[in-house]
Amino acid sequence: GFLLSELLDALSVFQTQGLQPFIEEFMAVNNTRNQPVEIIIGDHTFEGIGRGIDEHGYFLLEDKLGKIQRFSCGEASFRR
Repeated sequence: GFLLSELLDALSVFQTQGLQPFIEEFMAVNNTRNQPVEIIIGDHTFEGIGRGIDEHGYFLLEDKLGKIQRFSCGEASFRR
């Protein structure tokens, strides 16, 4: 049906162009953008402001010093 057709079209775009064409749409619905976020990896907690994702799909977190850190895994906690 329609959903499968849309998914196959999106997969085709992803295969040829990567994640980049989808980032703007993702950012429009990303509820962590410019919000306080904690990323927990094992015993380590990273706090900062969510800044979306990069072209590789890494989550971007701006720390209190203004440095952008990239995460590919971890537990995320969103504080509001």
